[in-house]
Amino acid sequence: MREKEHEEYNALTKRLLEEGYTVDNHPDYVRVDVPMWQEKTLDNYDGGFTYERWWIFEQTFRTPCGLQCKGLQCHSNMSYMGIEWTFENDMATIRCPYEKKGCKLKHEYLQENTVLRYECEVHMTKEEYCYEGSVEHILKLHDDEIRRQEVSF
Repeated sequence: MREKEHEEYNALTKRLLEEGYTVDNHPDYVRVDVPMWQEKTLDNYDGGFTYERWWIFEQTFRTPCGLQCKGLQCHSNMSYMGIEWTFENDMATIRCPYEKKGCKLKHEYLQENTVLRYECEVHMTKEEYCYEGSVEHILKLHDDEIRRQEVSF
């Protein structure tokens, strides 16, 4: 079965269709989410294929300033300013450990919103995850500093 062209497919689905995959023949790290009583189709709420959570949570992502994080730390499924901020569009987000309001490296739409001012987009990378220079490492350093200050009181 050949899926119809659909302008609302997510980036993952567009790529997999270009590679020749179908709703019934696809890599094991993706799935098609539809209710059990509906026919399996890529014309669904998610815009086609979605990543299996067990897979995406283990992938490495990078912020615009170069920090790494794992998918488990990221936020997905936000819709804002016409963008679907999802893993499937390579536009998941994470809360910046530096909490810089005026960071010019992050996506311009995230700079403009006061509620999202500490969110930053992340993109999947093929780099091996390294704890040094990761969001997790920065948060640990921050927590350690808070504990040192508490002890010194």
